[in-house]
Formats: sequence, C-alpha cells, structure tokens
Amino acid sequence: LRHHARHNQYAADRPTRGLANLGNTCFLNATLQCLAGSPTLRTFISSHLSHTAMSRELLGKDHKDWFVTFESCMTMMWTPAPAGRQGTALKPNPFVNELDKVIKTYRHGAQEDAHEYAVNLLDHLHKAVVEVAKIRY
Repeated sequence: LRHHARHNQYAADRPTRGLANLGNTCFLNATLQCLAGSPTLRTFISSHLSHTAMSRELLGKDHKDWFVTFESCMTMMWTPAPAGRQGTALKPNPFVNELDKVIKTYRHGAQEDAHEYAVNLLDHLHKAVVEVAKIRY
C-alpha cells in the first residue's frame, strides 16, 4: 500500500504536457522535461517565493526575464490540457526564440547537446535570481 501511494504521488508530480519539436529542439525539450519532473522545483515555482512572485513584487507586475519565462513554461507543462485538447504538445517558442542568449554558439536547426544546454540554462537562470536578490538585499 505504501508503494502504491508513493507511486501515485510520483505520477501526480510528473509533467502532464509534452513539448513540440520546433526544428531540431529535442535537446531543449529533453532538458525542460527533465526539470519539469522535479518535485522540488515544482514546489518552489508554485510557492509565494518563486522568482516570478519575488521579481514582480520588487520590480513590478510587468517584469519579465528568463526565469519568469521558465516558470511560465513549467507551469504550462504541469497544467492539464483544456478539454478536447489532450495530447496537444506545447510549443516552447519563448525558449527557441532566445536560444542564442543561453547557448552563444546556437544556430537554428543545428544539432545541440542537452547537457550543454542544461548547464547554460541553469547558469542563465541563476544570474536572473542573483539580479533580483541584489535588489531585495
């Protein structure tokens, strides 16, 4: 019974929607899907301490940076598709449109490495958090 309850909790924490490949973006999709599966990240993004909540409190409701975009994408992945649209993949256009800011050598349609993208994405997100933290403290 304990195993069954733990399995059901794990299933509830998994992303409910996938991502469409927008022209050789499987490295991006794999990285985002991996991060979306983190229960700790989900708890953080869903809390009043999320980067979006903190940056909007400090910088105004219209503030938008990469971490706000990231949290929005994660939230959409965790939100079930509307009725009649189950199985519809999300299009990660905000990430694809700014890939060159995360991977300096990015060329549209070129093969990229998921590990390299993950390292660069996490570094980019960390820099966004530090910028907001500098304002707060």
